Amino acid sequence: MTGLLQLLLLVSTALGSEPSRPACSKYDYEENVLERMIRMEFTVEQHLARLKNDNKRLSAVVDALMDQQELAERRLASLMEEVERNRITTLEMVVANSNNTLEQISAAVDNLKESTPTCHPETIAFYAYLGGNVNLNEHAVIMFNVEETDTRNSYNIHNGTFTAPVSGVYVLSITIYSGTNSYVGAEIIVNNDIKGEAFADAQEIGDTHSASATIVVQMTAGQYAYVRRGQSSLSVMWSHASRGRSSFSGWLLC
Repeated sequence: MTGLLQLLLLVSTALGSEPSRPACSKYDYEENVLERMIRMEFTVEQHLARLKNDNKRLSAVVDALMDQQELAERRLASLMEEVERNRITTLEMVVANSNNTLEQISAAVDNLKESTPTCHPETIAFYAYLGGNVNLNEHAVIMFNVEETDTRNSYNIHNGTFTAPVSGVYVLSITIYSGTNSYVGAEIIVNNDIKGEAFADAQEIGDTHSASATIVVQMTAGQYAYVRRGQSSLSVMWSHASRGRSSFSGWLLC
């Protein structure tokens, strides 16, 4: 539109700038008019040619700009795809590392559980003693006949046997007294195996002597333990309220 206005302005300027000639005749006038028209046509053709050239240059510039825009859009799309791929890859790596870490922690916890004994939440304990002196044959079971503590009724005063109510680690302890001028021994038996022994020796007349033994042993539910007479010079195991009692006790450690 701007180019057309420039063309009309140029034509009007060219017509207005033509020098006026005196009209000599009708033929002279027509000749002058024809000459002006030829000049005007030539001028218009020149301007049209320039406009065409300008349009070509403008089209070339527009095409170049469009090509640059298309290239920029392709680069932007490619960059966004790469960012998305990197984001997904990074997320997958984070998830994989987190899973590996969780698996390692879980394995460590499992190993710790396997290596750590499971403690029973219930208290299991017993304590029994001899109500007086007893005569014992060699290897006879000592039946501690007075029971003060037994949380699970696991000790039997009639046969002197403790039976483990649950599997775990138990502490078993004995204290024995020998009479005057004698010695006496006692053994802790767990499932027919000797696990501990105490030996009390009173060498002087009128003297008494005590000895103790404590063991820590793994027992499964249903296994049993008891105390029997060991090596002795006499068959009497001494027990007295004021001087000390021979006793058998135990409890679940864990």
